[in-house]
Amino acid sequence: MSHGQVTEKEKALWEFVLSAYGDVEFSTKQLEKGFGNAAYATIRSFVLKFEKLGLLKSTQYGNRVKYAVRVN
Repeated sequence: MSHGQVTEKEKALWEFVLSAYGDVEFSTKQLEKGFGNAAYATIRSFVLKFEKLGLLKSTQYGNRVKYAVRVN
């Protein structure tokens, strides 16, 4: 965050993901409902950005995508 790559809302979303889901997969819809303070576009850009940063991984299930915290 100190390098300006992550916004305050993204930081809050990340902390929520860690506490609410841990190592369990989640969808953008689940995150949107669970977090309750962000629009779908915000959630979508968050998961794409954090996947690109290597913090989240995605798994395709047909036409649905689930995300999980990447464990190294």
